[in-house]
Amino acid sequence: MADYIRAVAGNGERWGLNVTVLEESRELAPAQALLKYETELNIAAPSDVTVMDRLPGLPDMPLFASYRDWFRALALLEEFVTATAVLAYSNVAARRAMLAAWPEQLFAFALR
Repeated sequence: MADYIRAVAGNGERWGLNVTVLEESRELAPAQALLKYETELNIAAPSDVTVMDRLPGLPDMPLFASYRDWFRALALLEEFVTATAVLAYSNVAARRAMLAAWPEQLFAFALR
């Protein structure tokens, strides 16, 4: 499994992160991970160790407690991505409309 995660995540550069995948025989608690890896990974503070079992900023949205929670989180992510895409498209369309109007405005200004 670690090889698969390494293949997908790489070193995290594509997301602006520094990712290191380490294999463990069992899941470590954040405090255990801090004790075991703080020197090797140059961990400065306990807050640098994160359990990735929830969506960022949504403590009431567990990912792995049940299939229901997993699909609820996926639906929320889909809504977020769709809303972001719509906003981005709207901004592009608005900018294109503004750019299309500029030559007319410049020409009208030059005639005055």
